[in-house]
Amino acid sequence: MLSCKVLIADDEKDLVELLTFTLQKQGYEVIQAFDGWEAWGKIEREEPILLILDLMMPVLDGWELCGKIRRDARKEIRDLAILMLTARGSTEEKIKGLTLGADDYLSKPFSLVELKIRVEKLIQKKMTCQNLQVQIFDLSQRMQKREVTLKRAIHELKTPLISIGASAKLRMRQSPDPKEKGVWQGIYEKTIRLNQWCEDTLSPPAVSAFQEKEEKKWVNISALTSQLVELLRPSAREKNIEINFYYDFPLPLFFGEERGIESALENMITNAIKYTREGGKVDVSIYFFPKGEGGGMLKISVCDTGIGIPEKDLAKIFETFYRGENALKEKGMGLGLSLAKEVVDRHEGRIEVQSKPLKGSKFSILLPLKGGIHREGGEGSAD
Repeated sequence: MLSCKVLIADDEKDLVELLTFTLQKQGYEVIQAFDGWEAWGKIEREEPILLILDLMMPVLDGWELCGKIRRDARKEIRDLAILMLTARGSTEEKIKGLTLGADDYLSKPFSLVELKIRVEKLIQKKMTCQNLQVQIFDLSQRMQKREVTLKRAIHELKTPLISIGASAKLRMRQSPDPKEKGVWQGIYEKTIRLNQWCEDTLSPPAVSAFQEKEEKKWVNISALTSQLVELLRPSAREKNIEINFYYDFPLPLFFGEERGIESALENMITNAIKYTREGGKVDVSIYFFPKGEGGGMLKISVCDTGIGIPEKDLAKIFETFYRGENALKEKGMGLGLSLAKEVVDRHEGRIEVQSKPLKGSKFSILLPLKGGIHREGGEGSAD
């Protein structure tokens, strides 16, 4: 239970007794001191939650004691709530007291009713802060435990990823079909990237290579998206979902973070497949909107015939860990869309959503083109 000790430090003994009687009736445990040095000793021994401090005291005055408290290395002393009392009611005196670290200020003579209210408010504030500190500490401990568990799980993922990558590489070399070879190549490259992510996550922040790997470069968006669609096509086929990919030809290259863009698109397409009912359809499209010389915008859209999103959830779906009410039947953590938005924000773009419950959703990423138009090759559509 949090302490409710109140220390009264004042050289006027009659006032100290009056305040002691008043506060004890309120249920507080009261400690008395009649000079600054005595008060300091009782602060160290008793650790009160509140100090009612008179400024004009012998040996060590209120100004000196207040400064000594706020400079102390011990947090429990440094954070002591202080209510200053003084016979001087000037604005300068109040400012000086608050500057030194007093939490509140009361000029003599004062009303006992006002004193009780101020004491109650300061103690409530102090106890709230202490409760929050306890909760923050508990949360920090839980987060550390989860981090250890997560790192163990990531470590265990590395071995099967290596095996999957090796198998995909072998199938890629053996397959005579160029389209099938492309799928196996996509799986192989994905395992390499996931292994690198595992290494980055397990490495100390100071030596993590993740940021170095995310340097911007010219990205072939249509090839990247086509590869993702082919990689996710088996998942769609399991639910008898038709998945199509359309894009303008020729599309300009985009200067950005290839891994980040790939992750954002994968999350959006995976979500569309997950929340589309059996026998539905997912359309992925990329269009180029030129503007002026060497500029314009790429619009990447993922449209599905899924369960849709209630209007009340639309404003929150990009928040970390947020999941719409009608999405709770499916497994998930509510991270995919927030991560996609982070990637888009880093590229100074925007992400939009249109949705109707039971009709479907359309997510669109709009990426501004910078640094001139660089064209890519390829075909205009893939089904």
